[in-house]
Amino acid sequence: MKTNTALLLLSSLLLVSACGSDKSDPEKETVLPTGKLSLGISDSPMSGVSHLGLVLDELIMTDAAGVIVRHDLQDMSFNLLNYQGIDSHMVISGIDLPQGRYHDAYITVHQGDGSQGCYLENGQGRHGLHVTDGQLPIHDFELTAGQHLSLTMEIDLYRGLSYHQGQYKLNHDGMWSVDNRYMGHLIGEVDPQWIADCESTYSSLAPIGGQFTHLAYLYPKTINGISQMGDMGSMPPS
Repeated sequence: MKTNTALLLLSSLLLVSACGSDKSDPEKETVLPTGKLSLGISDSPMSGVSHLGLVLDELIMTDAAGVIVRHDLQDMSFNLLNYQGIDSHMVISGIDLPQGRYHDAYITVHQGDGSQGCYLENGQGRHGLHVTDGQLPIHDFELTAGQHLSLTMEIDLYRGLSYHQGQYKLNHDGMWSVDNRYMGHLIGEVDPQWIADCESTYSSLAPIGGQFTHLAYLYPKTINGISQMGDMGSMPPS
C-alpha cells in the first residue's frame, strides 16, 4: 500500500511539471521603427598632392543601449581629391537603422604602407598614409522613424595632413561631419588684386623657391585679426 501511494504521488508531480512547461513562451524581441542613413566624404583642394587614396573597412557605431552596430564597406577605395567643394563621395546610401541616438561613430581605414592601404601621391612618388587611430570620426547623431538623415564628412588637408619622421599622417584636427540640412555652398570669385596684395605683403613668409597657395574663408565683419580666424585654430571653420 505504501509503495502504490508513492508511485501515484510521483506520477502526479511529473504531470504537473509537464503541464507547467507548456505555458512558457519564448520572449518576443521588440522591433524598433527604422530610419535611413547616408554619408558622403568631401575634401578641400591642396597643392602639391595629386592623389590621396582612402581605403575604407567598415562603419562602426554604438546605439543608446550600448550595442555596437557594424556596416561592412568592403574595402571601398577612392581618390579624395576627386571630391571637392560641393562634390562628395557617397560612402553609404540609405542604409536602414533602428531609430535612436548613436554615438562613438567612425569609419575604420586600412593604414597605408606605400603599396597597399591609404596612400598619398606627390611629386616625389607614392607614400603610405596613416590615419590617426585608423579611424575617420563621425559626430553623434539621432535617427527618427521614417527619417532619411544625410551627413557629409569634410576633410581639410591643409589642417589635417602632416609629415613627421618620414611618415604622412592624416589627423582628426582636419575632419568634421555636418548634417546636410544645415550645410550650404557658395560659389564666387576672389579679386585678383587681393591675391597679389596678399603675396606682396607676406612675401617674407614664403620659403626660397616656394609659392603661395590661396584658400578663401568667410568670417563676420567683427573678425579682423588672423588669430581670431577659425581655420587657424583647433576648431573647424564655422
